[in-house]
Amino acid sequence: MLFSDFFSNPYVAEELCQQAMATFGLGEQHPDRLGVNRLLLRPVPLALQRRVMRQFLQQTLSISPNFHQIEKLTSLINAPNHCRTDPFLRSIVAEVEGDWIWLSLEPKK
Repeated sequence: MLFSDFFSNPYVAEELCQQAMATFGLGEQHPDRLGVNRLLLRPVPLALQRRVMRQFLQQTLSISPNFHQIEKLTSLINAPNHCRTDPFLRSIVAEVEGDWIWLSLEPKK
């Protein structure tokens, strides 16, 4: 199997998504929000990062995300702490906190 074949395998993205979302035993799980560990995604190619983020949005928000939604979430992988996205839907935003990208409700103004 070639290196490029490894990253184009859809099961690799699925497994990486499950690992990035697994917060049990890491001491950083948050009881009220869903998140993804961005440290696991930094070293992988951009195409695989996008695929993982697409799966994360599909699983957590039950939507079929478009490219813009996937791209704004992917951009948080290398963003500074406390960066956030504009709302995805129903005022749900993604925000960087340490090694994690968390989804949460945007506070009312």
